[in-house]
Amino acid sequence: MKDSKNNTVTYPAQLKKFSGALVKAFDADVAVTQTWSDCADVGLTTWGSDNENKFLLANVPQLRGRLIDSGISADEIKSWKERLKTARGMVVDYAKSRNHSNPNQCWTRLLKYMKERSGLSHFKQLTKESTSTDKFLAALAQIAKHLDDAELRDDTREAAHELLGAAMVDGHLKDKK
Repeated sequence: MKDSKNNTVTYPAQLKKFSGALVKAFDADVAVTQTWSDCADVGLTTWGSDNENKFLLANVPQLRGRLIDSGISADEIKSWKERLKTARGMVVDYAKSRNHSNPNQCWTRLLKYMKERSGLSHFKQLTKESTSTDKFLAALAQIAKHLDDAELRDDTREAAHELLGAAMVDGHLKDKK
């Protein structure tokens, strides 16, 4: 029930307990988000202070060429990949030691916050979230590249060609030239 005088929402007595629990859950969620953000800031300071946080770009294949073209050596990019591997290992290992139900999710969450707070949002490939469709279409593109060279039964190869043909007709894949 909405009280128009105070612009507040009130609930019958039986829902007050649930309402209180809901408020606590939202408050805890806000606190957790802030904690992950703070952790991301420390991670950026630890691994990115000497490279303007560009170490986050090391695992983005589309950006490695741009990094090399800008004068960053392949060895430096390799060292950045090692930093990411170290950070990921620390997060996942700690989550496992705390019996977290999904340790990899902890790394994904921290990496997301680090990317958001890195100041590198102009690199769209860094912040773009891959959807299931994106991943599927990338797999289809790889299949298209290697299908004719793969050792497959004829009916399997034909079915794959039909799938690729449908994807091309729908505009999801470009025809090989």
